[in-house]
Amino acid sequence: RIDAVIESHGEMIVVDIKTMNQKTYDALVDSHYKMQKYFAQVQVYMHLTGLRYADILCVNRNDSMHKEYVIRYDPAWCEVQFARIARLKRLLDEDILPVAEPDRQACSFCPFRELCVWEVPGASGLKEV
Repeated sequence: RIDAVIESHGEMIVVDIKTMNQKTYDALVDSHYKMQKYFAQVQVYMHLTGLRYADILCVNRNDSMHKEYVIRYDPAWCEVQFARIARLKRLLDEDILPVAEPDRQACSFCPFRELCVWEVPGASGLKEV
């Protein structure tokens, strides 16, 4: 769900607000993975709305300090990600266990991660090669 769409300098932009505790806020710059997740989220928002810019506003709930990241829509990134999703959906629809992502970052969100650890094929008996 998009937090807000506002006008800034004559252009409509997506705003995504992230509230966090002090420890998470302080580690934000070093947390490349967390920023990748935020980037992905606003890229999808921009793709769906047709807007070209997003603002990720990270707010420290302890003292209301904030960090702001302005992101530009990247259609090439979206194309690659949507192709990955379509491939994964096709495999799961065919009950084929997909090969784990090389960096395994997305694995923490996957409900099938335990299967990959054991490399158990789907009910079809097939694994992606």
